[in-house]
Amino acid sequence: MIRIILQIVVPLLLPTVAYVLWARYARQHTLADLRRGPWIWLVGAGLVLVAASAAVWIAVEHQPPGSTYVPPRFEDGKLVPGHFQ
Repeated sequence: MIRIILQIVVPLLLPTVAYVLWARYARQHTLADLRRGPWIWLVGAGLVLVAASAAVWIAVEHQPPGSTYVPPRFEDGKLVPGHFQ
C-alpha cells in the first residue's frame, strides 16, 4: 500500500500541490481564482512524474528472468524479509 502511495499518488499530486501553494503565496489568490489554473499542464506533469517513478522502480527492483520470489518468513524467531532467488 505504501508503495502505491509513494509511486502513484504522491507524484501525481505533487505538481498540483506545488502550484496551489505557489499561487497562494506569490499572488495571494483565493481558491476561486485557482479554477482558471493550468490544470491540463499540471495533470500532464503529474503523469510524467508517475512514469518516471515507475521507470526508476523497475530499474532498481529489476530481477533476472526466471527468479522466484520467496515470501517473508520467521527463522529462529527473527523475521527474514522477502527476496528473489
